[in-house]
Amino acid sequence: MNSKETVVITGGAKGIGRDLVAAYAQKGFIVVFADVLKEEGEQLEKELTASGAQVQFAACDVGSEEDVKRLMQEASRNGRSISALINNAGRSVWKSPYDLTAEEWDNVLNTNLKGAFLCAREAAQKMKEAKTGGAIVNIASTRA
Repeated sequence: MNSKETVVITGGAKGIGRDLVAAYAQKGFIVVFADVLKEEGEQLEKELTASGAQVQFAACDVGSEEDVKRLMQEASRNGRSISALINNAGRSVWKSPYDLTAEEWDNVLNTNLKGAFLCAREAAQKMKEAKTGGAIVNIASTRA
């Protein structure tokens, strides 16, 4: 991959996502990562940029079509092509289904399902426009 190719990682501020951001950055990729955890995302961007990595944090709710379009626009700016999207953002509610509210259910589905769909659709469109192809990886837990 060349220096203009970009990897987009959702849910990149902590956990597996954070490790993926660091690993791709260490390998020399341009990494644009997104999360709703603004403070943690900005801190990771600061740490990795200080070590010479090409990373950019974008505050993004993957369940928001507007946020996702903005994320993919940012990832593909300045002639960069999106080489890969890693749909890692996920949310769960750890309680009995008897106690689960409709709002909590909607929040999980908006992140885990709608978010993966929106990100894949928008990244695929950018890959198609650039005529570069690419990869889309969806990560899920055993609870998915």
